[in-house]
Amino acid sequence: MLLTLPVLAAEPGQDLADGPLVPPTASLSILLVDDNDLIRNTVPLMLRTLGHRVDAVDGGRTALEHLSRAGHPDLVILDLNMPDMSGMEALRHKNIATTMIYVETSMDAKRRAQDALSRKLGLAYG
Repeated sequence: MLLTLPVLAAEPGQDLADGPLVPPTASLSILLVDDNDLIRNTVPLMLRTLGHRVDAVDGGRTALEHLSRAGHPDLVILDLNMPDMSGMEALRHKNIATTMIYVETSMDAKRRAQDALSRKLGLAYG
């Protein structure tokens, strides 16, 4: 899994090799949805260290329940391949936030993510 977020920024004129970067001024509320215990236990720690507020749940159904109780986060990190309800099934529900990072760890992850996004957005992808 590769997770890239704009979490640090250089001060104007600061060379990135000169030392520590400053954290962002805005903290995001993030919902992580993944059935993998390792991901669900480590990714939130990393994101919290960077100043973000993170809730982690273990599946699509749990995510929908969480969203109905807690409201919409700024960002949803959603695994596409989960046993109880796939990420794509969860996306079909209206109360999933619009900003998402698709997480897929299988060998054909890139193509599946592109296909899923194309279908979700109604676009042809070649």
